[in-house]
Amino acid sequence: MMPSNAAPAAKIGADSTSVEAARNVPDPQHNAVATAWIDAAEKKLLANDVAGAVELLTQAKHLNDHERGLWLVTGDADWLRGQMELAIEDYKKETARYPNNVLAYSRLARAYLSQGEWANAERADRDWAKTEPGNVVPRVALAYALMMTERYGESATAYAEAIALSKTPDMLKVKLGRAQLRSGQKEAGEATLRSLLSQSSDPEVLNGAAYELSEAGLDLPESEIAAHKAVGIVSDRSAATRLETASDNDLAQMPLLAESWDTLGWIIFKLHRLPEAENYVRCAWLLGNHDEVGMHLGEIYEAEGKKGEAIATYRMAAGLIASQHPWPYYAQMKETMLSRVAALQQASGQPTAGPARADTSAAEELRTYTIPNPVNGSAATADFLLHMTEGEVDGVRFLRGDPSLKVAEGTLKGTKYNAAVPNISRARLLRRATVSCMPGAATCTLHLKGIFSARMEK
Repeated sequence: MMPSNAAPAAKIGADSTSVEAARNVPDPQHNAVATAWIDAAEKKLLANDVAGAVELLTQAKHLNDHERGLWLVTGDADWLRGQMELAIEDYKKETARYPNNVLAYSRLARAYLSQGEWANAERADRDWAKTEPGNVVPRVALAYALMMTERYGESATAYAEAIALSKTPDMLKVKLGRAQLRSGQKEAGEATLRSLLSQSSDPEVLNGAAYELSEAGLDLPESEIAAHKAVGIVSDRSAATRLETASDNDLAQMPLLAESWDTLGWIIFKLHRLPEAENYVRCAWLLGNHDEVGMHLGEIYEAEGKKGEAIATYRMAAGLIASQHPWPYYAQMKETMLSRVAALQQASGQPTAGPARADTSAAEELRTYTIPNPVNGSAATADFLLHMTEGEVDGVRFLRGDPSLKVAEGTLKGTKYNAAVPNISRARLLRRATVSCMPGAATCTLHLKGIFSARMEK
């Protein structure tokens, strides 16, 4: 399973370096007061006070509109206001005036990506890499962008450069193997991935290498063995999780569990064991709602003759892919799924009005439930951690929110969820949930947060 197609978040502070720390070169035009306003504005943005930040930045501009970091933080503010063209111009000003400010290149590349300006994003990543020749991060960003724009030979070169700089290169080697195989370097790609299967015990590496080999049609039995091993390791980790001490590290096992189930099921599908393949991939889809997993499940349903299920799953999975500026890789995936929907509808004699459309709400609805209001019609919101197995919750932990909703524990345990684990699996699921009750309402909304973004304190 490939990584999510979502563009990098615009959240301020997502980079590992702050604007203040990035001021590593003396500035002859430095104005201490302007610097203080800029630092204060950055803190406002971190607190989601965009208007307050803009006011401070305006004052800083009056003092010195060439102050280091000014246009970087202004770009962040414009991004958060949805003014992407302005944000791009802001970041360009920062890089022009301070070519060594690496944060500006990073933000500029992400801003271009959000607008589908692939060539400009690539240029920003390359400039970033030149500015920081010893940093692996810009090379990984460049390699990934080249991969997603289907320039696999160049992506392989960029991944090789990143690997040379990385202290933990194995997952980069998985990506290198994929790029090599996709660019026609079959022997090199196979050697890269096989070496990982023989040397690594990391389930993420095993899963990734097994998936890429199977996608290339290389040694499916060996790939199945590695995928089983990855599933076993992650399943054991999830089974050992204790609700009362669960942390972000435990929540982070859920995406890997879904990815591992999908990889194993997809390999089994290629080995023509359809019911077993559906068992794994369906569980991965219910857990993760990932677009590529949905495409896999749709293909399995098609092969089983389950046309209705295939149509619904393809439409849901296509709806998860951004409608504006998706990576070319994912744009092609979406087009493929919707073309399959149209073909299946036509073969089934279903009347259609225009082209097949993605279902942009159904996947979210899979994670949303209506429960009786446990606080007698009062308004309340609270977050919980749920421990579950086959669609049933056997443990609930209150995280934060209105204490009155602690009485909802029994209701949360009694709700039937769209969740499943493969047959004879020892895995247990950990899900972050929010209960929201409106004043005077007889029911409340229970929403499971997506596993790729779930955190204990967010």
